[in-house]
Amino acid sequence: MEKSEYGPFKRAYDIFSDGTILILDAKGHTKGNIIVMVRNGDKFALITGDCGYAEESWKSLRIPGPLVNKNDMITSLKWVRNMAYKKESIGIFATHDPKVKESTIIL
Repeated sequence: MEKSEYGPFKRAYDIFSDGTILILDAKGHTKGNIIVMVRNGDKFALITGDCGYAEESWKSLRIPGPLVNKNDMITSLKWVRNMAYKKESIGIFATHDPKVKESTIIL
């Protein structure tokens, strides 16, 4: 990962080197935990992986049971919460959230 303007720790891997799909460092739950950010211009969607099991996780800063660093986990959740309220957000999707249904998102 390299320095980035995105992510809780400002570290990302740009999959296509064009800023459309970024793998963001979101450590806390595990050392290698990531968030996937999909972008088109200013619009974006996040797939949180294990950085929060459901929307309630980042809304109330509810940390998952197992973690390697509580402070890093809280930093990651706060970043997701902040991003969720941006007007450019198309959606934040928690991988383990049963409320998230299969759908097509157009950015």
